[in-house]
Amino acid sequence: MKKSEIIELSKTIPTSSKYTPLEFDSVLVIPTRTKHDSGFNCILVIGCNDGEAVCKITDWSDDLKFNVIDAEKICQNVRMDCLPNGILRVWGKQIKVDGYCVSTVDFNIKNR
Repeated sequence: MKKSEIIELSKTIPTSSKYTPLEFDSVLVIPTRTKHDSGFNCILVIGCNDGEAVCKITDWSDDLKFNVIDAEKICQNVRMDCLPNGILRVWGKQIKVDGYCVSTVDFNIKNR
């Protein structure tokens, strides 16, 4: 799927509540080319399960923070790759990602 198609798809999937944690097996990280109040670019973040986009986490945050819980078991299983369409994907076979949406998106990476 092309980057522009994923951005269009993000307009049709549900948006998470700002303060409700949700679990995903991967997230897509896409620069939006719009400016945040901070002066940095905004980031579109989409939560996915089983390869399907299920929820728009944010499209106005300027910062992502990854908190690794139980680092001895998790660090080796957290991955980030760049899909052929230029979108970054954070994923892992042994993790779930809890996303909280404020200016900074907090991800708590933990065992499933």
